[in-house]
Amino acid sequence: MFNTKFTCLFALFAVLLISQTSGLTVKIKPYTDFCVLNDVKADGKLTGSFVTSGYDDAAVRLRIYEPTEKTHVVHEKNNMKEGNWEVIADKEGEYKTCFKNYGKHAAFVSFEVQGGEEVVDTTGITVEDVQEAIKELYSTNKRMNKIKTNLGFQTTRSKIHNGNLDYLQGQIHWSAIVKIAVLAVIGFAQIYILTGYFKKQKKLLV
Repeated sequence: MFNTKFTCLFALFAVLLISQTSGLTVKIKPYTDFCVLNDVKADGKLTGSFVTSGYDDAAVRLRIYEPTEKTHVVHEKNNMKEGNWEVIADKEGEYKTCFKNYGKHAAFVSFEVQGGEEVVDTTGITVEDVQEAIKELYSTNKRMNKIKTNLGFQTTRSKIHNGNLDYLQGQIHWSAIVKIAVLAVIGFAQIYILTGYFKKQKKLLV
């Protein structure tokens, strides 16, 4: 009983959260669809964009239905990996934006809808769907934590490499100075030796 109440409350919270979000990424199973409702006033504008990804990312169809005649399509895009749309509402009401996956594998659709008040279509949502969504959220959270940890590792690694490069640069700088100094000493020594040699030779000749 408690689990059922908790699941329903979580579903309500998720619906409210999604309804306030203009950008979404959803996983659509093969031969199923995902729809969003937008309450748009007459002469209002409904715009959006989408990007699909997956094994067969071109197998997703976009359709927008008008409020009064639920089967009347006012906009449609087929077999596109990405795109955008703009629809002028000739009638006031809830316009239904649907993405349907015709592929044999699951597809991920990232989309954004702007215009009117956004509401998620909860028709057909079951407790199993919500529980699966909870698992997906938990899995996503774990992946995000791993990404955050890896970014921290990469930042630390970058700092260490930068420190090593600075150290090596300093070593090379001082090594060059020492080499120049040694060459200068050797050069002056050679000049001194040769000067003394020629002076001795000159005295012997005299």
